[in-house]
Amino acid sequence: MGISEKTLEAAARFILRRSVLLLLLGAAWAAVGLWLGSTFKLYDEPGAWAPQSHPLVQRTHEIEARFGGSNHVVIMVTPRDGDIFNPTTLQKVKGLTFELTNLKGVITYTVHSIGNENARYMRFQLLEDGEEFIENKPLLETVPEPGDEAAMGRVKWGAHHNPLILGPLVSTSPDGKSTVITADFRTSPFKDTLGNVLPYTDPVAIYKQVQALTAKYNDAHDHVEASGTPIIIGWVNSDGLYYVAIAFAAFLVAMGVMLFLFIRRLSGALLPVLVGLYASVSGFGIYHLAFGDVLESAAVLIAPFIIVAAGSCHAVQFVRRLFDESLPKAESIEDALIDTFALRFKPMVVSLLTDAMSFVVLSFVPFSNVSLLGQVTTFGLVSVTLAEFLLLMPAMYWVLRLFHAKRAAAEPEGRQVDAFTEKIARLMVENGTAQAVVLGVVAAAFAWSIYVVPKLTFSQDNTYAIHNSLTRSWEGNPIYEMEMNIRKYFGGVYPLVVMVKTKGDVTLSSDLDVLRSIDAFETEMKSVDGVGATLGLPDYLKVMNRLFYGDKPEAFTLPPSEQGLAEYVFMYEDGEPGVFDAIVSPGHKAGAIVIMVRDTSEATVERVMAAAQEAAKKHLESDKLEAVIGGGTIAISQAFNESIAKWLLLGTILSAVGTFVLAVVMLGSVTISLFLLAPLVVGIFLTIAIMWACGVPMDSNMTTALAIASGVGIDSEVYLLYRFREEYALYADFNEALVQAFTKIRRALLTSNLALIIGCWALIPIPLYVGTIGFGMGLILLICFLMSYFVTPALWAILRPGYLTANVERRELVPEARRAEA
Repeated sequence: MGISEKTLEAAARFILRRSVLLLLLGAAWAAVGLWLGSTFKLYDEPGAWAPQSHPLVQRTHEIEARFGGSNHVVIMVTPRDGDIFNPTTLQKVKGLTFELTNLKGVITYTVHSIGNENARYMRFQLLEDGEEFIENKPLLETVPEPGDEAAMGRVKWGAHHNPLILGPLVSTSPDGKSTVITADFRTSPFKDTLGNVLPYTDPVAIYKQVQALTAKYNDAHDHVEASGTPIIIGWVNSDGLYYVAIAFAAFLVAMGVMLFLFIRRLSGALLPVLVGLYASVSGFGIYHLAFGDVLESAAVLIAPFIIVAAGSCHAVQFVRRLFDESLPKAESIEDALIDTFALRFKPMVVSLLTDAMSFVVLSFVPFSNVSLLGQVTTFGLVSVTLAEFLLLMPAMYWVLRLFHAKRAAAEPEGRQVDAFTEKIARLMVENGTAQAVVLGVVAAAFAWSIYVVPKLTFSQDNTYAIHNSLTRSWEGNPIYEMEMNIRKYFGGVYPLVVMVKTKGDVTLSSDLDVLRSIDAFETEMKSVDGVGATLGLPDYLKVMNRLFYGDKPEAFTLPPSEQGLAEYVFMYEDGEPGVFDAIVSPGHKAGAIVIMVRDTSEATVERVMAAAQEAAKKHLESDKLEAVIGGGTIAISQAFNESIAKWLLLGTILSAVGTFVLAVVMLGSVTISLFLLAPLVVGIFLTIAIMWACGVPMDSNMTTALAIASGVGIDSEVYLLYRFREEYALYADFNEALVQAFTKIRRALLTSNLALIIGCWALIPIPLYVGTIGFGMGLILLICFLMSYFVTPALWAILRPGYLTANVERRELVPEARRAEA
């Protein structure tokens, strides 16, 4: 940076002379930021997680517009004693079905339940004159009265003799112990055929509405529970925010306590934290002004942790230099503040900009959760510099004037830390054996990480991604347990929706070849490991065929002729329009095949998607039919998994390249930038390998840790570089300057890094994904700190790169330095 010290001193004087005005301006902007922050709306849409340009995502949107699938909710009712065939339970099912159907955003025709018209009681009846007719009515047209065994027997018979009811998808478990009500919701605008925008909602609203329903109907008689992607996302973005708040409070308290123990001044502990908080508020405020009041992912709630970490780290550099060096030797408080500001501003700006570069790159990653985190964090990191002018400098000025007497020397604890650090520095700079041991250990660890990282699989299992993988926080979590219970009875809660389209004049309900092809596709998919059940138009028609052939199980097949098809469609509807709407378009030119899948683990998703594509080629591609593979949660998960590894790698590389380019511009040297990036590269590989060894899944939460690495990995080196040049100008001796620079700069880095590491690791017990992220953040901070504490002085002493001393102007030793030399 080409800014002279005189210019920086002048800027510092300007701040001090107008400190009250600047504090008022800072307070005003903080108030605006807080007000803007209070108006944010959290809208976390699962369909926006994966890159929107991905073919699977585009197909999912096409399918979802008509058949849903991405916001599938399953409500299960289980009597605490006996089976579901009792008036109390059935009345609840009827009421739940009615209320669920009327929730805002629900796609009415996707509601499946034994309590609505989708579940049919079908039976041949013999009249007195010998005529036969089909009784085709809703199974629960009326709920049997208590004691009416005949009516209850009718319901049981109807459920056990309709394969669409007694099965894993619609709607009772084979043993009759549980029943499910399923529905899909719209979470984005969609117009009907008349151009009217249909009601839609968001996952948090879905979760709250469904939770209210389950709470209303859950009692001592029946256990009511719900699961599905909207339930998971809604829980994280509502009830889960409680854990985020606790985590952030624990983070701040842990940091504040550690800073106070190191600095021994309340202002030295509070102001760095306040700088981080101020920058966080500012970052959200700027985002609001630039992009509006909608936050599209809960991942953005990690931004304050990162901003506070970075902001307080840089503020500690200011505080430590002020208290430990500038105040003891300055004639006045003003001189001390001016000296500290002028000597520390350049490395701070370079470090902050390199920190921000990683998040600038993340802002363009095509995952909504990652890009949003990148944008807000970028604005927050830039605001740290703003906080320097509007908070740190003017506030410290008045704190010192009002509450602190000038101290002539550092605290004894500080001298002890300096003595220990100087021993480490001299060992690393002057002892060849120590250098060899340290570099050998790092080389071995780096070689291990190089071996491990290429073997890793990057993917995301939605069931577990919201939890803390270190503490296995899903154990005992009600959201997780409900999903496991529903999976046990019904095979899964995650749908894959395959859309089939007819060609020419062909319609789904009238062409037997088309229906046989769809049926063959379903049959093949049912044999795939991880698939719980399938549902398509052939299943409805097979029910009718079984009925016509004396309710024999072997007759559960499609009819032998197309004439039978027309009769079956007419009789199944039986004057109830909309019976087929969940799986057939109004003109019967397109249909949906719903495949319920056990989980969203990478293995299951990959296996099911591969099987669906293979089976579709075999059965659904013809001169009459074509298939669109990609709909529902499973397709979104596959798109995410196919993209996450590429973008984690690309994002990390681009972050490192961006940091390198910016360092070249700021420092004016390619060599120096490459040299400073060395700890970053090692830190990234070691972090990934260690997190994997600790059982942390390689999902999108890893992005945060890697982004921290791309910035923090160079911070310590930048501060050491500037301080080395400052010391070399005094001593003109490479080794001595390196030891002195290392000793003086490391006390501040030790203070900030240990406070941040402990603050981050205080999050580990939190039963949410923030616990895993806190572990990753603390780990990368620790690795980068150890690298800079041991490896950097050894490496610099061995290589003695010329850029370190290039263009350094010689200065006279100050009196204290001369006395120390003597």
